[in-house]
Amino acid sequence: MQMRRDRLIPMEDGVVISELSSGEKIRTPQVETMAVQSTVGITSGQAVAFAGVSTRRAPRHTEFLILVSAELLDRD
Repeated sequence: MQMRRDRLIPMEDGVVISELSSGEKIRTPQVETMAVQSTVGITSGQAVAFAGVSTRRAPRHTEFLILVSAELLDRD
């Protein structure tokens, strides 16, 4: 299983790339990417939950919960 989430960070939290003579800061947007990769063994009809916390942007953190349910299909 592989999952990926990309999100645009609010502009006020972007990286300052320049400052105008008026003192106004020019910022560039940032994209935060979170990727999860795992291998699980479950049977058809079972579900599995993954939970975690990302703390890369202290003091803020992002909590996540991923629910996956398996349904095996016949190859006919």
